[in-house]
Amino acid sequence: MTQFLPWAYVFQGPAPRFEVHPLLNGEVHLHFNLAIPTYSPMRVIGPGQLLLLSGQELNAPATNPPIRRMRITHHAIPQWPIDIKVPYRYQTAFRPSYVTVGDVLYTMHTSLRRQISHRDWAGLWDSGRDAVTRAYTRRCQRYPSFSEREMSRGVRRIDFLREWYTFKELIKADDEDGFFHWRMTTH
Repeated sequence: MTQFLPWAYVFQGPAPRFEVHPLLNGEVHLHFNLAIPTYSPMRVIGPGQLLLLSGQELNAPATNPPIRRMRITHHAIPQWPIDIKVPYRYQTAFRPSYVTVGDVLYTMHTSLRRQISHRDWAGLWDSGRDAVTRAYTRRCQRYPSFSEREMSRGVRRIDFLREWYTFKELIKADDEDGFFHWRMTTH
């Protein structure tokens, strides 16, 4: 049986080498548009053919060995790290006690779909505001069935990624603040 890692580092000696699940490391082609309002990660099964990820795939450990705590960052938005924590008490017969592929994908989606604050907006340079405004407008117009609702909800973190809103992969980075750290890339 796999030994699950606790909240913080407890390793004596060299840290273990982590592998991220093939759905998260780009090995398996995943189509996951982070800009659309609906959470719908899909596997590419052929040219123009997509299949929603199964419950089994979503419940698989995000890493090997499995961990309980993970931080994901994106170079374009370092001010908004995505932290995932699985408390010890959260384990049930239906819920694993480690970070799953589904935890990663769902938390990335919900985090990037958060509305920005007035302070976030004020911190942008004029050129940054223009680029984010264009991304916001494109996002709202791209999905006509959601357009009115999306426009009314304002600029979101995903708009700071501009036209790079489709998840590509996670790449291991230097750990920080007691979290195992990965960098997200998008295209």
